[in-house]
Parts: sequence; structure tokens; C-alpha cells
Amino acid sequence: MWVLAVTVLAALLSASSVSAQVSAEPTTTNSDPQDLEKTDTPATVADAAAPPATDSESFIDKARRFVKEKRLEERFSPDEGFYPRIGGLTTGSGMAAGVGYRLPLDDDRLLDASGVISMKNHKLIEVKGRWWRGWQDRAELWSQYTFHSYPEEDFFGIGPGARGDARTSYKIAGNDILARGLVHLRKWLMLGADVGYYSPTVGHGFDAAIPSIEQRFTDAQAPGLADQPNFFHHSVFVEADARDRAGRPTRGGLYRAAFGTWDDQTRQQFNFRRFDGDASRFFPLHGERHVAAFRLGISYVDSAEGNRIPFYFLPYVGGSDTVRGLREFRYRDEDLAFINAEYRWSAFPHVELAPFFDAGKVADQWQDINLKDMKTSFGVGVRVHAGNRVFFRLDVGTGAGEGTNVFVKFGPSF
Repeated sequence: MWVLAVTVLAALLSASSVSAQVSAEPTTTNSDPQDLEKTDTPATVADAAAPPATDSESFIDKARRFVKEKRLEERFSPDEGFYPRIGGLTTGSGMAAGVGYRLPLDDDRLLDASGVISMKNHKLIEVKGRWWRGWQDRAELWSQYTFHSYPEEDFFGIGPGARGDARTSYKIAGNDILARGLVHLRKWLMLGADVGYYSPTVGHGFDAAIPSIEQRFTDAQAPGLADQPNFFHHSVFVEADARDRAGRPTRGGLYRAAFGTWDDQTRQQFNFRRFDGDASRFFPLHGERHVAAFRLGISYVDSAEGNRIPFYFLPYVGGSDTVRGLREFRYRDEDLAFINAEYRWSAFPHVELAPFFDAGKVADQWQDINLKDMKTSFGVGVRVHAGNRVFFRLDVGTGAGEGTNVFVKFGPSF
């Protein structure tokens, strides 16, 4: 991973430093709410052909012209037909890629099927369908089937005192089928609700470098390890998106909240409720080349009296989406809070440097979620973008007392 990170970083910086005159990407405001079938869809590329190459044209210029001429951004997310799918698996799954196919049935109905596999053999298959759209395209009804198989998930134990040398591996696979309704009250405000049925299976971990979970933990220490019930689940959620653009925001904010219940259908031992909240805010400091970005995330899980919460459903701190100085899933417990702060500087055309600071904490009681004893880390990231969309991210995090971690992702941090 270190070799890949250094090679990519050197290539990007060297290519950017020799660029001669590259005009800045225009700012495009995109206030449309995210559709279920397309998230962070890139802006439409202009139809006009780019000017011919010159001897002094830089690598970045050539790449940009090639993208425009071949209309690659549109082909990566077409309204109909095959499209590539990059990433989209659980954190820590490794680099992943796959393919999807989108088929409109008419103006309001469509089918979308896709599959992804990672270098660690993590797999995901999704089949989605939009069956109705009305109220001037503000309301939608969807169905979705998902199969996942993650054979190398990490588990260190539960609680803020989980030891780093207790790291183990486990496999989790499952099938989930759900129905979802969406209502777009405003261009920036969406409400939704879903109902579904989830069947998980937990087993022996396949990471040969560490023990499997059952070799170090019992069902009492990892609830749900011995028996995995089927769950009937339902939730409601809200999203307010006031960003100037979804893929690479420079101002505005994104706010999400969800509340769901999970009912054990087979054991009647794992009934619980969960709340998740997430708020991101972006501030331009000196034009759009300097942006301060902040994020706050919280989670609260509560079980019914006499019930337990499966360890694989617990909120976690650690990894590319929370505290980047820690391994993925480093700490788990019923309650969670974390913060991210980034200074995003467009140092070169199409390349951002982003020093960051992260902090997070888990606890078994909500009143213990505070600034005391938070796990903190800092580092620097590199983002490669096409104006309105980040398509490559490299983050190097340290400072949490557990070494240095490198994360390579194909999308923004938040």
C-alpha cells in the first residue's frame, strides 16, 4: 500500500507541476437531490470538442481533453446501458471494481443491477427498481435486493478499552430485501422511509495474518457470534443538501438523520433501535481554491430490555470514514461521536492537498460521549478531481498512538 501511495502521489505532483496554463474548472451549482440510482452524478460535459493538442500541452491538459472528447464522465454513469462501478463496499475491503447495467422501462420506471468485487474477495450484488414516480417527480417508490459477502472484517472487542493486539477476523454475509419511499419536499430537502428483511451469517474469518474471531472471543464477548437471527427492519430518514455541488463542495452543508428499529424474528434476543446523525459544512476561505470542511457524526443504539445488540451492528471508530489514524473498526460500542476537519487547498490544477484532523470516541452510555479521552489523529490527503467531482483520494493518518495508516479511495472523504 505504501508503494502504491508514494508512486501515485509522485506521479500526480510531477504531472501537475509541469502544467503550463490550465484554466480553472467553472463552478457548477447542483441543487438537485440525490436519486437512488445515481449518487454524486458528474456534471454534463460540454458538447464542443476541445482544441487540438500542442507541443507544450501538459499531461493534465491532455487528460482533460481526452475526457471531454470521449465524453467519459457521461459514459461512466449513463442513463441506460452498462457502466463501471468503483468502490462502494465496506471500509477496509480494499480496492474494488465491478460493472452495472441500467435499463429504463419507461419515463418513470427503471431497473439497475450491479456487482462489485474487491482485492480481498469482498463481494456485493445489488438489484434496484424504481416502480413509480409522481407528484411532479417529487415522490418515488423503490425496491432493492442486496447480497454481500465480506470475509475479512476486523474485530478488536467492544468498548473504548479494546486492545490493538486482540485484532481478529470474521466473515459476514447476508441478504437484504427492502421497499423504500422518497419524497422531495424541496430541491434541497428529502424525506424517506423503508421497510425490509435482513438475513445475516457470521463465520470464520479468512485473514491469514490474524486469528479468526471464534479463536479469541466468545458469544458473551461478541454478541451474535454463535447465533444470527433474521431481522425485520424499518426506518425513517431526512436529508437536507445545501451544498453548491455534491461531488466536490466548496460552500453550504449536508445534513442527514435516520432512526430505525431492528426486530429479531427468530431468537427474540436481539431487538434494538438505532439513531444516526451526520452534519457536514463547507466554507470558502479565499475563493474556491481554499476550503475549510467540517463534519460531525453521532450514533446511538439501544436494545430492548433483556436483549443484546449484535457486535456487527455496533457503531465504530477507525478507518477512512471516521478517525484515519486508526485501523478500520478499531473501537465499537453502543454510542459514538466523531469529528473531521480538513483544509482543502487546490495546490495544482485538478489536485488538492488536504491536511486533516480527526477525533472520535465510543462508549456504552450516551452520557460518557464527551471530549474527554477522545482518540485523535492528524495527517494529510491528496485528492484528484475533475472540477466538480473527486475521483481519487489518498489519505495518510497518524497520531493515534498506533502507527501510520494509508487509505486509497475513489471518492471524497465527506
